[in-house]
Amino acid sequence: MHLNELLPMKNLVVYRIKNLRNNRVYIGSTGDFETRKMEHLGGLRTNKHYNRNLQADFHIYKEASFVFEVVFDGFKTREAMLLKEYQVILENKTNAYNIHTECPVVPYPGKSKGIHYGRDKKMWVFEKKLKPIRKK
Repeated sequence: MHLNELLPMKNLVVYRIKNLRNNRVYIGSTGDFETRKMEHLGGLRTNKHYNRNLQADFHIYKEASFVFEVVFDGFKTREAMLLKEYQVILENKTNAYNIHTECPVVPYPGKSKGIHYGRDKKMWVFEKKLKPIRKK
């Protein structure tokens, strides 16, 4: 669980970490961009980031080669933010650092449908209107 999941949501955003040298990107979402940026930088600077590919490039190209930027904001719900994050990951799949690129919308074992977002976040968000997207 990330620190920003314990804090109240300030501004729901989808962000990216872009490597200016090779144009690879990491796509993420958060309710507190500055806190999440510091979490990423803390892991990268101490060689303890959970994303090995991003960590390896950070070591090779150095911090000055990476920019953190908000790509979408103004979401009213966490569900909308997560769906947009997934869409952006798919759009950048060929040059993304993201480890988990499978569809996060899966049937919840019950009456509702839900979003399960990756093994690292272990979070279910419920929205009855969502339908599962099947992998082709």
